[in-house]
Amino acid sequence: MIAMPVRAQSIESIASHYSGKLEWQPGSGTLRILSSGRIDFARPDFRSSIWEVPPEVKRIVLESRVRVEATFTVRSSLNIEGHGPEQSEIFGTPIPALLHNAGLDKEGRCAPYSAIYAEGKGVVVNVRNVRSLNPIGFHFTGLKGAVMHLDNIEAIDDRGGVSNHSDGIQAGHGSTVSNSYFATGDDVIKVHNDITVTDTTIRMIRNAVPVQFGW
Repeated sequence: MIAMPVRAQSIESIASHYSGKLEWQPGSGTLRILSSGRIDFARPDFRSSIWEVPPEVKRIVLESRVRVEATFTVRSSLNIEGHGPEQSEIFGTPIPALLHNAGLDKEGRCAPYSAIYAEGKGVVVNVRNVRSLNPIGFHFTGLKGAVMHLDNIEAIDDRGGVSNHSDGIQAGHGSTVSNSYFATGDDVIKVHNDITVTDTTIRMIRNAVPVQFGW
């Protein structure tokens, strides 16, 4: 069973818990992340970087030369975009096997620590032009019907080892991956629902499984 660790925080709350600079454009529902920084809500069990994005946010933009240390939890449709994987990055942790060593990786509990975690029927998350590096849990996860479309993304785990749980993508029926690159040490494309993958490179690093159909 997956237990969600947080509830939605407002724009005002994220502004006071992010160490970098943000710009909120309420007319378009766009949050621009202008400079590198870290989300820190001072929670236990490595949950400090989790931001449950409120529904008024329709678009998150990582500007050029921005690394944001964060975990985005999404319960309404959202676009997340950057200026290319070399310019805009979502970072997790440099520590290998973080959840595993703390005993927090059982019964699906890694999923809410994904770099981008979406949940709910009708939720569609479009992610393009960003890199996910060394997530605390998985890279991209959509559960309970949430659909994800990835375009021009990189999903990388360069920590080594076999217990990082840095799976690539698991998402709802009709999800897509295009023009992307994966070098991550776990199940890369998790075919738990129909998913279309095109023009995508999977690098076989240690512990990588390119396509997972089940157990």
